[in-house]
Amino acid sequence: MASASTPPSPSGGDGAPIELIKAIAHPLRYEILSCVARGERNVGEIEAATGIGQPTLSQQLSVLRNAGLVSARREAKLVFYAVEAEALEQVCSAFQAICPAEFQGRIVAKLTGGAVTSVQPLPANTQDGSDTAALRRRGGAAVFAKLD
Repeated sequence: MASASTPPSPSGGDGAPIELIKAIAHPLRYEILSCVARGERNVGEIEAATGIGQPTLSQQLSVLRNAGLVSARREAKLVFYAVEAEALEQVCSAFQAICPAEFQGRIVAKLTGGAVTSVQPLPANTQDGSDTAALRRRGGAAVFAKLD
């Protein structure tokens, strides 16, 4: 249990990324994250793509940044945001852990138009993080289906 001076971990203490899931669950934050997931964007581009006004956008980006779901970098007067792949890997792994393989297969089949031949679970993270690095090289957190 976290002490009064130690903030609770984003994972909720039991390995499930509860705080990350809560941050994604807000409709505006989900829309912003979906926009940024397509590639790094500056605040003006996010505003134009989502239609979310500047004050609200800044507030919601702050929540996503504090949750560790996005990173920010400044270039001159512009602030660019990008998805933090490791945080999304945690979320995907958490959902995969509670979804039976049959259910995962149906979802992937819907997303790919039925072009899936098998569903392969994500490997469990090792102490040295080697599986996480392998996932990044293979294209991200949601890589769990073998496509033909």
